[in-house]
Amino acid sequence: MSSANCRERLEGESNRMHLQQQLFAEPIEVDASAGEWKGENGQLQLFQTLWDDIESHVGSYTYGQLHIQRHSGEEVNVVFDGRYACAYFLTARLYHFHLLETWDGWVVNLPTLLAGGGWRQLPRVYWENQYIPHLSVIIYQPFNGTPHTGFYMKDSQVISTARHEDDPEDKRAVRRHHWLYEGREVFGDGPREVESIWLHPLLHGEKWSDFFP
Repeated sequence: MSSANCRERLEGESNRMHLQQQLFAEPIEVDASAGEWKGENGQLQLFQTLWDDIESHVGSYTYGQLHIQRHSGEEVNVVFDGRYACAYFLTARLYHFHLLETWDGWVVNLPTLLAGGGWRQLPRVYWENQYIPHLSVIIYQPFNGTPHTGFYMKDSQVISTARHEDDPEDKRAVRRHHWLYEGREVFGDGPREVESIWLHPLLHGEKWSDFFP
């Protein structure tokens, strides 16, 4: 997908989101003669909406382009056709739904960004026992010198930018894979060890007191 198409898609998503938010804010008339109003049309179901949004990106190369111009004038795609796009993908989706104050292209900046956006680290004892809430942010320790991040979904599965047999050698799409990169010997990119897992109260409110009493 070209960078122009990427921009058009992102602009389209934003426009649709703003339209829906406007509809949510419009009151429903109950009895006009009495001047009564029911209130808002509804409330955004954030968890399910973000879940579906992430799932919809599986197989997509949308986040393979992030161009900067060096001071020398040289233009560089700093995510290298998706090979280093994991933080860009993750933070862009969270920023879109106001779960981060900004988006970023670097995994090393994620802990600071997440903490500033109201996220908290899941105590290690839980994820060591594979008790991980759905739709958490997972950060991996560096593998071959490269850190990584993605969304923990369910059933020991993560969605992130990862190598796939359908990918050209020099590209990476958003893919679904085992949360510890098991069964990926053919790609030589695992197994990986977890550095931290993060939860947000707007996504995990019902379970929040289980982890943070």
